[in-house]
Amino acid sequence: YPGVISFAYMTSHRSVGCSCGTSYFYVSPYGDIMSCDFNHAQFGNALERPLYQIWDDLSTRPDFQQAKWGGCKIKSSDFLGNGHHQSTNGIKPKVN
Repeated sequence: YPGVISFAYMTSHRSVGCSCGTSYFYVSPYGDIMSCDFNHAQFGNALERPLYQIWDDLSTRPDFQQAKWGGCKIKSSDFLGNGHHQSTNGIKPKVN
């Protein structure tokens, strides 16, 4: 039988760490593209823009590329400043 590994474990600090925005992304039921299901910053909408363009923008952002492995990038001091995202160019917070 193939091994079954929890995705939450694989992305935790005990394993490889977070690769949101560089290896995977989250799509909301409304087409909103976010780096992960815990990050509510919207990087685009798949209904309004081709997915490959949104992925190219998201996966090449310096704040994701420079974030350290071994934990949540959203909590990384390189990614956050005083509880707010430092580089907000092109990112819209998700408003319910």
